[in-house]
Amino acid sequence: KNWYENTHYIKQPSYSQTRYKKQNTYAIKKTTPKKTIYHYRENEGWDWLAKGEASYALDIFAIQSQQNLNSGIPKVGFAIAAASLGETARATRAMRKAVRLDPTSLDRLIINNDIKTRLNTLSDTLNYDKNNIDTAFLLSSLAYIQGKHTAAQDLLANDDKSDSAIRLRKLTEQYRETDHF
Repeated sequence: KNWYENTHYIKQPSYSQTRYKKQNTYAIKKTTPKKTIYHYRENEGWDWLAKGEASYALDIFAIQSQQNLNSGIPKVGFAIAAASLGETARATRAMRKAVRLDPTSLDRLIINNDIKTRLNTLSDTLNYDKNNIDTAFLLSSLAYIQGKHTAAQDLLANDDKSDSAIRLRKLTEQYRETDHF
């Protein structure tokens, strides 16, 4: 934005000292922009992600995450969109925060076939490194979202002792116990 777009001019009277004639001067009053509240549909970020527009989805998920601080679903969407754009550090931070705040958000995701194929290609493009606990956590979370619960537990690094990793381990163990029955 240009500096003059948020500027309003107020007409004020002033008097010249030499002529004693009334002249008009203008004082600049700066205004602060109003807060904008964005209203997106609940699935709008997922729709953009399904279309392959990860940058739009990232913006929508970022706004939804700020509006719903305790919900993990927009943070999971943000993580998937960031990973699709190649920003694995941001993706891992968002996924860890989602699992730490709301571990059941991974179970409550409603994912269509387009997003499933994107998750598969994303999982294939990320390189698994057992020494890199962040990438291992991200791959484990993506495997869990895809319903591959045993693979998710196997991908999770043993030396990852973070709260998010502990909660993801508990989720995968719950599914392993129910898989035997």
